Amino acid sequence: MIRPKSTTRGQEHLSRVESLLGEDDALTRDLLTRCIASLNDKRDEDDLSDDHPQEHLREQVFPTFSTDWSIPVTGDHKVCLGPREKDPIRDTHDVLYTMGHINPVTPQIISANASDTIAASFDPDALRLRLESILRLATFEQDHHTESTALRDRELAQVACALATMLPRARSGPDVNLGWIFKPSAFVGGDLFNVTQIDNHRLGLFGFDVVGHGVNAALFAVGLGSILRPRPGSDASLKDVLAPNYLGEPKLLAEYLNEVFPLKPPMDMYFTLFYAVIDQHQRKMKWIRAGHPPPVFYGDDQCTLLQDGDPPIGFFQGYKFTEYERDFERGDRLFVYSDGLTEARNASSQMFGVDRLMSIIAAKNNNPINSVVHEIEEEVLNYSGSSRFEDDLSLLALEFVK
Repeated sequence: MIRPKSTTRGQEHLSRVESLLGEDDALTRDLLTRCIASLNDKRDEDDLSDDHPQEHLREQVFPTFSTDWSIPVTGDHKVCLGPREKDPIRDTHDVLYTMGHINPVTPQIISANASDTIAASFDPDALRLRLESILRLATFEQDHHTESTALRDRELAQVACALATMLPRARSGPDVNLGWIFKPSAFVGGDLFNVTQIDNHRLGLFGFDVVGHGVNAALFAVGLGSILRPRPGSDASLKDVLAPNYLGEPKLLAEYLNEVFPLKPPMDMYFTLFYAVIDQHQRKMKWIRAGHPPPVFYGDDQCTLLQDGDPPIGFFQGYKFTEYERDFERGDRLFVYSDGLTEARNASSQMFGVDRLMSIIAAKNNNPINSVVHEIEEEVLNYSGSSRFEDDLSLLALEFVK
């Protein structure tokens, strides 16, 4: 194994890339090891090659791998397939060499997916040039991957900041109290929620989840959030179209969004949505649920899942959504969450689950809404044993004050 290290040759930069060498003949193994080590200015004490490369291949995937075709213990050329079976996405550059027993250009070698072959009896200088060429290719791919990862991380950080600016402000009375959790995944997704003032007695509340992760999903979420909660000074025509005609009518809004965002090229994206209108004069809430996890309503000292609903937005053009309605009283609470919360997993891959969520809500019903939200967050973090999640974790909690 050649350990990673950087060397400079003239104006070119070479990174030492881990390379595994398989050879059962001691003399040949020493020759090949010297050839590989000569590509670097210095050979570490723990550099090695051996006649059991398959043992190392079980433990990790090497960017370069050189092997004798006819090592009996490896199963011949099949050893080349090991890295690809372990990690099909990652490229491994293989060099198969022979000692004259077979022609290197054979269907077996082609099927082994070797990057290069060297016929018997190989010349050390030729071998060195072949390996150096492959090393340069592996180094280029490694550097390209590092640069791409850094660029992706910068882009994700920027869109995560954009999403954070669209979250609700702290709100405590006089009409409702709000509490929320928002923890983007490592790859940032398309979760967002907020509350908007439709008129002097109606509030709009939404939570949605755009399918997928990364920059595209997050930017889609930013645009959708702007539609559902127009900011002061935003385009007047947009506000005229959506408020109050659509923002005040969940069914009409869902059908409008379903036509505007169909699941077809070039976007090929869809989203789940919960949208509710809260009429504080009539003490009524009406809503649609389009594929979003069923919210938890706490009232009359019990939790109820708002399970009725329809498919996600964009699935079926012309679909007619169903609007639901219920009364609410002072002190009732509504919890809108994404599947990233209930599907958070522990070390045994068991999900947090909606039953555990409802148990916390019921047990802490006398606590302030922000305290309940904090309890839920702590329970999820303790359950998963990590502060990093595979999916966005979001929850919006609302308490009716009057």
